[in-house]
Amino acid sequence: MVLMPATDRNGVAITNPATQDAYLAVQSANITRIKGVEDDDMPTIQKLLTTWRDHYARNMLRAEYYQARYRYNGVAYSIPKQMRALAKPMIGWPNKAVRALADLNVFEGFDAPDPLQAQVDELVDDNAWDTDVSEAITSAYIHGCSFITVCEDPDEPGRILMLPRSADWSAGIWDRRRRRLGSALTITDKDDRTGRITAFTAWLPGKVYEIDDSEGQWTARTIETHLDRPSVVPLVNDAQSYHPLGNSRITRTLMNLTDFGLRTMVRMEATAEFYAAPACGSSERRRSSPTTHGAAS
Repeated sequence: MVLMPATDRNGVAITNPATQDAYLAVQSANITRIKGVEDDDMPTIQKLLTTWRDHYARNMLRAEYYQARYRYNGVAYSIPKQMRALAKPMIGWPNKAVRALADLNVFEGFDAPDPLQAQVDELVDDNAWDTDVSEAITSAYIHGCSFITVCEDPDEPGRILMLPRSADWSAGIWDRRRRRLGSALTITDKDDRTGRITAFTAWLPGKVYEIDDSEGQWTARTIETHLDRPSVVPLVNDAQSYHPLGNSRITRTLMNLTDFGLRTMVRMEATAEFYAAPACGSSERRRSSPTTHGAAS
């Protein structure tokens, strides 16, 4: 695993040029103690943090290919340094692989028993789910999965929030015995200067921990859900038995093909510039005839 750099030499967060947001500092997920979390739940939360940390770099890499922010990855000696510096992403195959299917998905609503259908429709309208669901679908195609969290609005008791969560700011652990999501984690806030995580939510069966370090130490607030599972639903693309939380449409093969295509275009451009350059020296070369010196016999 390659850890992405979080800050530069001055301690300022490195910024994602596509979103203008600071990359998250994966080192800030090394949390050993949280006030208010039961001892039995702490290993699960630590495992969720580790899962997020281990997948963050790869998730961000796929997002950069989708946004055409990948870098030239070619043979250094065959292309001049100035030409390599001018090489910009020009192949949108990863974006097309995602959008070709994402644009075909149309949310038509939820089917519910007749006595509950009106309440479900009201919940969908209140959360603007007809537009937000497209974000979750696109994220699932990019990263392999995304998540939908269901919780009560802390600012408006009684109101239910359904929020899409991208995999680069989330993590989940699959319960293979019950064949469902066993626990989940969503990052909710960060330090804009350093990229350090400052708040996250742990979704466990029967409870939700809202965790932040606003008091100078990690502190959790517990919300009882009385459910036998976390109130999180994964949206999964291409789930397999070996990878139940899905596979990205931006596969390693596609990323390698994109790199190969960019290298080919750069070589073509470099060769064209080489043959278009004017020849050095005079166009007409004088040839001198050899002169023989000596006495006539």
